[in-house]
Amino acid sequence: MNQKSRLDRVEGSLGPVAAVVRQFTAAHEFGSFTAYAAHEAGLPKEARAQFQIASQVQSSVARSIEAGSSADATAAGVRAARDAVFRFRLAWKLEFDVSIVLASLRDVRDELLADRKALVAADQLRPDAEAGASADLFEWLTAMEAGYANRAVDYVRDLFTQVEVRAILERRYFDGRSMLFPDSIALEQELLALPPILADVFESATSDRWPGADIGAEERGPPGARFATLKDEAHILAADLAARMVNIVRIDTLLTLGEYERAYTLELALDVSGAGPMMRIVTTRLRHTPRRQRR
Repeated sequence: MNQKSRLDRVEGSLGPVAAVVRQFTAAHEFGSFTAYAAHEAGLPKEARAQFQIASQVQSSVARSIEAGSSADATAAGVRAARDAVFRFRLAWKLEFDVSIVLASLRDVRDELLADRKALVAADQLRPDAEAGASADLFEWLTAMEAGYANRAVDYVRDLFTQVEVRAILERRYFDGRSMLFPDSIALEQELLALPPILADVFESATSDRWPGADIGAEERGPPGARFATLKDEAHILAADLAARMVNIVRIDTLLTLGEYERAYTLELALDVSGAGPMMRIVTTRLRHTPRRQRR
């Protein structure tokens, strides 16, 4: 029996998962994460949701243990409370990071749509460029198309990665329940409407017309071929990013609960590089390692 099953067995109707899902479901009534975060910030520390949940879950677990010593009940309650705080903070970080990523992707989406219109207009100049009327014009059109294709590939991969990270975390830690606020879900669905349009463009393109310029040291190849692999690439990226986010939140949870020595030990043992806000590699393509911030 795994840890989650053991907790479910003793926690009754208010385990860590149920408590956090219930809290965020109620919080969705605020309409946006920004509004909910502002509400939480205006409360005294002891009245904030994560500490209320921890107290409720700890009491529930302690009462649910029918056999054993009071020390066992206390220890089980503390473990459950820690797990509840971890899941709450994971849901919080997930929503926070997703909102940043989606906002960045929205900007990229708007740029791509504008550039697509420009390319359609510029395409009327292609016969003259290909006929050699202007070498500069041909070079400009080729570079513009290649840049558009590569940015479109990045957009689709990054969007798929964001969706997959969310799916992994919600499946593993929240019984598959969506933790995003309504405005984030609406924006995610809006952004997901663009990849099929881009896919049609890629599939009809030839390697001669869409040369696939390098970005950094990565050879991309024809966009049509690249697009077919994006979901596989996103799946690989997402698994790593989700694991790093979980590591960050585990350490943050211990710091929040004042368990500083345990947090320090865990930080030394786990890989916590490049984890926030969720996927800095996403949308900006800046694959850097942020400084560790130890409180």
